[in-house]
Amino acid sequence: MYNYNNYNSKYISDLGDYDDYMIPWVEYQIIKYACENKTEHQSSMNYIKENLLYVTFNFINRNIYERVRKSDGVITSGQIERAQFQHFYNMVCRAMLGRDYHLTHPCAKPLVLACLDARGSRYWKEMNEEIENIHIHSIWMLKPDTKDLFFGIREKALAMLDLDFDQIHVEPFKVDPTPEESLSKLISYTLKFDRFNQYESIVDGTIMMYPLAKDALRYNI
Repeated sequence: MYNYNNYNSKYISDLGDYDDYMIPWVEYQIIKYACENKTEHQSSMNYIKENLLYVTFNFINRNIYERVRKSDGVITSGQIERAQFQHFYNMVCRAMLGRDYHLTHPCAKPLVLACLDARGSRYWKEMNEEIENIHIHSIWMLKPDTKDLFFGIREKALAMLDLDFDQIHVEPFKVDPTPEESLSKLISYTLKFDRFNQYESIVDGTIMMYPLAKDALRYNI
């Protein structure tokens, strides 16, 4: 079962503490998911190599700006992008589990870590408070034999007018030099904007983890 400990990174004091806590925590979630879904004679790393996808969501910025302009309420940076990402996740779950996916045990759903990113986040000391070109990096752990369903939803989402995805770029898990090191590097890259956000705190809700923790609590996981 998933370990939904409090992973609120706002209380991590410095960059070294951040990496020492967050990267092993995410690794644990991914490896645990693999152990719970692999075959008897399959290693967890082999399962990860076969079923992990790295997905980057880019948005049509002019559409996002227009939605913000027309909104009656206050829209914070990344709020629309997060909502559309969650809609995509729900679409994938529905395709895999049926229309009652929201009633399905969370262990049946894909495990996903997603994090907002923005232009220039590699050079956080040089960034201004104005966040530009928000996009989302995400690590998807799928059930076996569900990649075709995922790619089908990807094409459907790109064609939907009520979603503002410009590109949904999918990469398989690349092993270089070892699976363990590659996984650690992938997690570190995914979290780079949240790492920066520890110092500036200019965006709320940087990290998203699915299935949602409230779903796990409902099932006493």
